[in-house]
Amino acid sequence: MSFDYGAFHTWAHAIDLSSGDWNQQSITWYMDGQAYHVVKGSDVGDEGAWSTVAHKSMYMTLNVAVGGAWPGGPAGNTASGKDAGMEVLYVAVYSG
Repeated sequence: MSFDYGAFHTWAHAIDLSSGDWNQQSITWYMDGQAYHVVKGSDVGDEGAWSTVAHKSMYMTLNVAVGGAWPGGPAGNTASGKDAGMEVLYVAVYSG
């Protein structure tokens, strides 16, 4: 699935703990209603780490930080001021 940086996207995630086997439990991230990435407990390979990620409270962070080595350091053409912002239409939390 390609990612268009110039368009609005709807992001979501679902945590599936229906299996009693932590290896089979999963977290699926969605972009615009389509599965974007899936991680299973078996991918993590550490029951304690999986429990920390999948069984504990989660907190949302909306971050517009610029810098670091990924995807590259700021350059002369890096937007600043109002142009460097992130426009958020809404944030919602659902429990099901």
